[in-house]
Amino acid sequence: MQTKFHSKMKHFLHRCDRAMIYIFIASSYFPWLTVGTLSCWMLRELRWVIWLLAVLGITYQQIFHERYKMLELLLYLVMGLGPAAIIVTSNHQFPAMYDLKLGGMLYLAGVFFFKSDGRIPFAHAIWHIFVALAATVHYLAILRHLFPELKSH
Repeated sequence: MQTKFHSKMKHFLHRCDRAMIYIFIASSYFPWLTVGTLSCWMLRELRWVIWLLAVLGITYQQIFHERYKMLELLLYLVMGLGPAAIIVTSNHQFPAMYDLKLGGMLYLAGVFFFKSDGRIPFAHAIWHIFVALAATVHYLAILRHLFPELKSH
């Protein structure tokens, strides 16, 4: 009985983990699209599009969990790179553009390990190291550039 409970719990937590990737991507963009884009209507509207994509991605992931792994990865990449491409082509300059690009490159480099799980020893752990590094770069960029008054406290 306990083994069955643990396998159900593991399955549930795995679904939650995958759903949180969509939330994490959307929440990484949201501060920049909310605070730094008052002059650009397209970027202001993109903040709602990114959350809609997160909801659609979570819904897809819950219905087709682990069935179409490459499509799932493609959704993550479209959601992560699509807004970045729009931001870059809009010529809107965020004060931390270098930090944002560095964080994005760390995420992209980590995707190699995400897809190498089971083929490269510790690939999943290495993927999470890239995620932690990228998230730290993005967090510090938000702290330094969107809320500079918090640095002095």
